[in-house]
Formats: sequence, C-alpha cells, structure tokens
Amino acid sequence: MLFLNSFSPLLSFLPIVLVVFSFWLIARKKQDKQRNISRKDDVWYVVKEYLKLTDRQGYRLADLSLYPRPKTIASLREYVDTTRRTLQEENSRLLGLPKEKKPWKVKLTPDFVRRKNLSFPKEEEYHKKLELTTLEVISEKLSDFQLYLQAYNSLKDQKEFQELLKQFFICEAIPKISKRRSLLLRSRYLVCFRTISRSGTLSEWEAIEIELFKNPKKRGKEKYKILFTAAVDYRKELHWIYSMQLRYFKDKIEARKNSEKHKANYIRRQKVRAFFGHLIFENCMVKMIRRLRNPPKPKEVKPA
Repeated sequence: MLFLNSFSPLLSFLPIVLVVFSFWLIARKKQDKQRNISRKDDVWYVVKEYLKLTDRQGYRLADLSLYPRPKTIASLREYVDTTRRTLQEENSRLLGLPKEKKPWKVKLTPDFVRRKNLSFPKEEEYHKKLELTTLEVISEKLSDFQLYLQAYNSLKDQKEFQELLKQFFICEAIPKISKRRSLLLRSRYLVCFRTISRSGTLSEWEAIEIELFKNPKKRGKEKYKILFTAAVDYRKELHWIYSMQLRYFKDKIEARKNSEKHKANYIRRQKVRAFFGHLIFENCMVKMIRRLRNPPKPKEVKPA
C-alpha cells in the first residue's frame, strides 16, 4: 500500500499522458498521409501541365508510374543488367521453353566482381547526354544549380575530367576533381503514364522527366518543389525500367483480382444476410399472425 501511495501522483497523470500520446499518434499518421497525397498530387499536376502544353486538356490518367533516376553509373549498370535478365526469362516463358536446370557448382567469380566488370556504353552515353541537357534547363530556372553547370564548363576540356566521365556521371565526377565538394546530388525522376482521351481512346505509354529540389523559400509550407525538365522517349527508357514496369503491371493485375474477389465476397455476404434476415422476419411474422389468430387462452384461476 505504501508503495502504491508513493506513485499515486504519477498514476493520476497517466490517463492524461495516454490521451495526449494518442492524439499525437493520430495527428502524425494523418500528416504523413497528407504528405504522400500531396506528393502524388504534385506529380499529377506536372503531368497535367504537360498535357496542356501538348493541347490535351480534359484527358484522364489511366496509368502512372514514378522511378528515381540512377544517381551513379554503378546503379545504372545494375538496372540494365536486371532488365536484360528479366527479358530473357520473359522470352523463355512466352515461347514455352523449359527453365534451364543449371548444375550446382561453386561460383568462380562473385556477383560484386561480375557487376564491377559490367559496361553498357550505349545506354550510359544516353543517360549522360540527358543529364547535361536537363542540367542546362534547370540551371536557367534555379540559381543553385548554376554551380553544377559552371563547374562542368570549367572542367569539361581537362583530360582528367574526361577520363572520369567515362566511368561516372557529371554529378559524380565533379566532386572528385573540383574543390566544390558541397554540390548536392540531383533528385531526378522518370514519370511514365498513359492517358484516356475525351473519346475514350487509350494512348501509348509516354515519359517525362521531373526534378525534385528544396524550396528556396524556407518559410514556405512545402519543403520541396517539382519541376518539369524534359519530355523523353518511353521506349528508349525501357532498357533500365522494364523489370520495374513489369512488376507494376503484375501488381496492377493482382490488385484488380483482389478487388473483384472482395466485391464478390461482399455481394455474397449481403445475399446471405438478406436471406437469413428474410427468413427470420418471416418466422417472426408467422408466429405473430398465429398468435393473433389463436390467442392463448387465459389461465383459469382455481378458487382457494
């Protein structure tokens, strides 16, 4: 008793603490949800503005997928390697070829050594040119990114920097040779989408590039801004996003199946409830009618 009495002041505040914590947790979840919705709405807003520029007002989105651009050559090579492996597997599946049963053996070359030796010159050159093009676009609109372009223009003729560009992106190579090591890596995203016209026609897949950057106005409500930087050829991007797009399609089909399954289960449950409800109602009504037609006889009271 003495032990409990010593903690009685703390116990009295415990319900208040629990209530406050519950409100804080609910507000935190709501804020995170609103932040995700806002980010999704921002991407849709950029796509909508792009549709306006291409004279397609009133079009609806049928599909939308978002992929961060590889920030390093190493990650790009892994994406391309994964895509080529996925393509081989899908071609074998479509042709009905049996899976090759590889005999168990010790790998002489580990995966990290194999990945280190990967090289895709054509794909890498495509990404480097696009990186420079979008850098020129965004540097005209944001002064912070002019540092990237100034550093690149001052280093592009140096042999050491040219050798680095054979193995790295511009954002990787600049800090390795320049004193400006505080340059931040860019946040570039590829947006893939399909639209439905006013007449109900489904378009082919399209792709644009957007860039995420910190809001220059520190007191603004939004910490980040999204800027459209380029319209790109969707087919030329498949060399590194194919496996992710395939996963997107599979997840979409699975979600549709689950939705149809839940809908069918819901209809079945409603029918069962209606059947039993109707059955119970009928039984109750039958009993009530019988009682009205044949009321129970009053019990005879025997004289004492």
